[in-house]
Amino acid sequence: MSEALTLPGQITFTLIAAAVLAYPLARLLLWRYVRAVEAAMRSTAPAQATSPATAPTPARPAPVATLEAPPLLPAMVQRPWRAAAAQAIVTCLLALWFAWLYLHTNDIEISPSRLLVLGITHLWPGILAVLLVAGITRRQRLLVLGGGSALYLVLGVVLSRQPLLPALFDALRLWLIVNLLPTLYLAAFLTRRVRSVGPPVLLACLLTVSGALALLAVLAVREDWLHAAGGLLFALGFGALGGLIIMALTGAALATVVGAWLLHAIARGYAAGRIGDQGLMLAALWLVFSVSYSVSLLFSGGGWFGLGLLSFPAWFLLSRLFNALLLPHRGEHAPALLLLRVFARKGNAPALFHALSRHWRHVGPIRMIAGYDLATESVEPDELMAFLRGRLAESFVTGPDVVDRRLDGHAPQRDADARYRAEEFFCFDNTWRYTLQRLVATSAVVLMDLRGFGPQNRGCVFELAALTEYAALPRTILLHDASTDMQTLRSETATLGLAPDTLPLLALSGDESRDLPALLQALARATGNGGARQSELTQKPEEH
Repeated sequence: MSEALTLPGQITFTLIAAAVLAYPLARLLLWRYVRAVEAAMRSTAPAQATSPATAPTPARPAPVATLEAPPLLPAMVQRPWRAAAAQAIVTCLLALWFAWLYLHTNDIEISPSRLLVLGITHLWPGILAVLLVAGITRRQRLLVLGGGSALYLVLGVVLSRQPLLPALFDALRLWLIVNLLPTLYLAAFLTRRVRSVGPPVLLACLLTVSGALALLAVLAVREDWLHAAGGLLFALGFGALGGLIIMALTGAALATVVGAWLLHAIARGYAAGRIGDQGLMLAALWLVFSVSYSVSLLFSGGGWFGLGLLSFPAWFLLSRLFNALLLPHRGEHAPALLLLRVFARKGNAPALFHALSRHWRHVGPIRMIAGYDLATESVEPDELMAFLRGRLAESFVTGPDVVDRRLDGHAPQRDADARYRAEEFFCFDNTWRYTLQRLVATSAVVLMDLRGFGPQNRGCVFELAALTEYAALPRTILLHDASTDMQTLRSETATLGLAPDTLPLLALSGDESRDLPALLQALARATGNGGARQSELTQKPEEH
């Protein structure tokens, strides 16, 4: 059987087998990770590194660039759409590339109408990228999906020479053939449950399965190697089936070594800012679609398959280019947002974190004290590798010097995907209070999610006290809804000397299309209102 006939099946099998392995492995990995974080949070740091009894002195924030920062609200609203526009432009170019490849390899006359039909069929990964990148609500996502689907079907009918129903059927069938498998494949790894670790785990499993199949394929071609390996395994007491399994496991083990090196390289690139979490997610999306779109080209030869795979590095380079054009970095100030919340195993914190990430991280970093509620939402590649090496404790704050070094070391920088980081501070039970005070003193704006707050949430009471102590309420927003015990909140804040009508409260209705714009507007106002006061606080130590 020729290579052109067997390779498509082998590649498809590799994708499916990797998915079968990767999803449960990602869920298990996240489960173990959350348990490790929770256990460390409940333990204490070494005695010599415990937090001091006195509150820290407010520190000078990162130097502000001489250029004036852009208006915050327009930047939060527009930049996610600019990032989405960059992905849309790149997708249009690559869709036309695949359309040309398919027409050429199948000896079909190239015409504008055929290029358009095949091109719009290959726009699907761009639509998924827009849904992941743009700052849109659930309702808007449904509108984008519905509008895109309707436009695709209309164009399919208009450009077809057949009657209405057959034209609709052909357009739908073409989409299913081209896009259904990779879409279902990615759906498991881009869902919120495993999105943070899905791409690297999927990559490792793809390499492992590919290694097993590759070694078996090589041995099938080199019969002398196959006889030598088979003879050795037979001498060791393995039968035919056992020998085949050993060969496959050997290839998988060799590929796993390569995968471990690649994951280390990704972690190093992430630590250096050359890779961002959103860029890693989009890279996984485009890698899967590039391979899936290129498989059918194998029937025309390996060279055409290689031309199809070139779409992945082309996506990488073009994304960098259009991000640089549409999201230029001009040395602007990056205000830090401190996210505080009520720790709960099942709450609204993950949805709030993702909504904030889509908008605020285009203008500045999000800081937060790590907890089990968001442990699965923001796992960074370097943290994942530290966990796999059994060195997660090294990521924890062991004392004031660790916090001071992280906050005073350098100004926030944007990653290659044009977004700032979500900065997690992993704290032991006896180091989180000092960390919280330093974060309050140095962050430009504070968002405290009090949904689910009640008398048992003493940590939140300490956080409210820190906000009062550092005069941070002018740059603070307190979120609440029907699940917030307002009587307890008013009682605790009154104890701190705060009148109920002075609390910066923002009620959420549960309707994202209403809540999110109101939240962004409140954040912009709070950042502006608190900027002068924060600058005054940070300069006090030098005035004495």
